[in-house]
Amino acid sequence: DSTKLVEDFLHYVLIAKPDLAEASGNALFDSGITDEQLATIVSENDLDDKVERALRRGRNMEGAGPVVMQFERSLEEGRLNLSRNQDRIKKSIEMLTGTMRAQMLGKRRLVEAGEYAVPQLLEVIKAGNNPELELACTNVLEEIKRFAVLPLCAAMGDLAPEIQVKVCRILSAIGWPTAIPYLLDLSQTKTASKEVRDAASLAFRRLGGTSTDTSAAFAALARKFFDEEQSLVAYPSDPTNIVWSYETHSGLIGTSVPTEIYSQIMAMKTARMALDLEPSNRTALALYVAADLRRENQLASGQVDPFAADSRYSPQFFATASGVDIARSVLAMAIDKSDTALVRDAIEALGKTEGSGAMFNSGGRQPLLECLRYPDRRVQYDAALVLGFRLR
Repeated sequence: DSTKLVEDFLHYVLIAKPDLAEASGNALFDSGITDEQLATIVSENDLDDKVERALRRGRNMEGAGPVVMQFERSLEEGRLNLSRNQDRIKKSIEMLTGTMRAQMLGKRRLVEAGEYAVPQLLEVIKAGNNPELELACTNVLEEIKRFAVLPLCAAMGDLAPEIQVKVCRILSAIGWPTAIPYLLDLSQTKTASKEVRDAASLAFRRLGGTSTDTSAAFAALARKFFDEEQSLVAYPSDPTNIVWSYETHSGLIGTSVPTEIYSQIMAMKTARMALDLEPSNRTALALYVAADLRRENQLASGQVDPFAADSRYSPQFFATASGVDIARSVLAMAIDKSDTALVRDAIEALGKTEGSGAMFNSGGRQPLLECLRYPDRRVQYDAALVLGFRLR
């Protein structure tokens, strides 16, 4: 009986019987229990509080510490796998109109699933054929909080007007500022209905939005992604994270990317949105170029970038083709971030651009000269070579 083995293990840890805890723990794992089965036992028998107390007490318990750590790793992996299982998410949504206990359990499972539950929850709201279930799904999305924001923002622009209004209200209730540029964009979309524009504008103001420049707002978000703010990454400790897109017939589609390059891909995505709105936005172009170069640098050996095929040009070619002003801006950003690899890429691009007179910004910052004092000697050499070639 796996449930009894779990309960025995927790009991012996809590009463400080390491030999019995080790024996029951080994028996549990020797039984062939899977990570998902362990997580299900803990969840369905309301053992979460007991587990937390046992783990705190048992991690450093002599004799039982290793099996306690094994239990913790297995439980966390099982919880993760269960929470993101789409069949389980579907069943959890169905539970939202069941008994009180079923509703509580279904809601808890969906909140644990985070952004992975958003596509199916949004489909219920789009269908609109069950008001009770729709209200429950809306409440769950608000409980998921920031994990629901980027998927909803990815979908919002292509939804039917009445669903756009509902999504604006959900984003307003969540209150996460990442949605600000998307709401501002929708509020200024001429083809949107007045009701949609008003709902987007109200949500925009409630989130603290003040700008009227949508391109600048997207560029500001791109800068946050470029700076790798951890609050923008749903699961920083996971090997992959999701970049969301929306198709009319398929709904929300998630593309898994290595977590190491997730922030840079999102920086490029939001910078591109800024450029689509205002092609002359130099800040957005510099962010796009910098993120593109950094993405290539951060991709580890053996990892695959699913968006690499979308680029017609290499990051180095695009950086050079963007011109000396952009290369200089990228160099300044790289210096501020102490990103040596990006500094060297920017110097290389700057050295290949035409027009030596534009290499220095009259009266402004001189990032190439700053490189002569950069703490990495390779950067100093790179900058000296470019300067020597340009000034001779």
